[in-house]
Amino acid sequence: MGLFGRASQSSAGAWHATGGLKADTRQALMREVVRTGGDAQFKSGPEGQVLVMPGGARIPVEGLYAAVAETPADQRADLIRRWVADARAQDAGAARARQGADTRTANASPAAEPNRQQQPEALSAAELRQHVHTLLGPAAMVNRAGFPYARSPFPGVEQVLCLVYPNQILPLTGDSIDRLALSLDELFAAGQANVDALPTDPPEPLGDPGLTFITGPSEFVASKAANIAALVAGPIGPAPHGLFFAVPNYNSVACAVIMPGWGRAFAHMIRAAVLAADQAAQAHTRVSPLTYYWAPDGTVEQVTSVREGGPLEERIYLDRPCPAFDRYVGDTVAE
Repeated sequence: MGLFGRASQSSAGAWHATGGLKADTRQALMREVVRTGGDAQFKSGPEGQVLVMPGGARIPVEGLYAAVAETPADQRADLIRRWVADARAQDAGAARARQGADTRTANASPAAEPNRQQQPEALSAAELRQHVHTLLGPAAMVNRAGFPYARSPFPGVEQVLCLVYPNQILPLTGDSIDRLALSLDELFAAGQANVDALPTDPPEPLGDPGLTFITGPSEFVASKAANIAALVAGPIGPAPHGLFFAVPNYNSVACAVIMPGWGRAFAHMIRAAVLAADQAAQAHTRVSPLTYYWAPDGTVEQVTSVREGGPLEERIYLDRPCPAFDRYVGDTVAE
């Protein structure tokens, strides 16, 4: 997702080294869009470079460029085909959302959605509470020059604010954040409450022992992980010993509630999160490949790290001291 304005330093270096690969990717991308039944336009905006699809969806492309640079040449065409298929699915979803919004607002006030040119500073406190959402993203992708107020709910991940409307998402940058009708704390509280209230698909169990994915069509689903307590009170259910979780991509939260006598549950959790994160990277939507532990007192601990080089599955390793895990779980999880 390109809401954070620029790629990480490592991605930027890769593009410098690959010369015309970015331009070649753009051409291949446009050919695939036309081949599959429509035209599109490249545009730049606050969310970075995007591909505006025939149905109006704005699909960030910076992540695709980075993924292509890291993909063997003989696999790039397939990567672009999958990316376009995903973009078309998002475009169809945007069209459905727009149709639903038209139905909902047919008899509403013309001021229900602000004009695109309206500045966030012009919104009332009530309007801000209605539209603000928190968004989680990889720390390396958050442009601190644009989001100096960003917060880190857990290592490797940053949390920023957006205004969300049926047909657009407006990131709140540091240029306007101090001139809004709500304080920063109020904005984060309201934004998280709106994210917590977003509907999700029915929880999807994935094998043993108890790994569940919370998913949905919104790119804000992963942001629910900033308030695991709300998930425990809702779709996940009680977690008296805490749980492991991961935010592999913008559309999902992977959770595994800890049960006494679990055995190899932790290894299953890591593997599932890694594979999901690897798939997400190919779809330009990775948030974090790491696994975390959430304790019942709200403590969040990073329990894995990532080595440089090699396949992602081989780079994840457990090396973090986890005092909260030891305090709540102890010997209840046996290897």
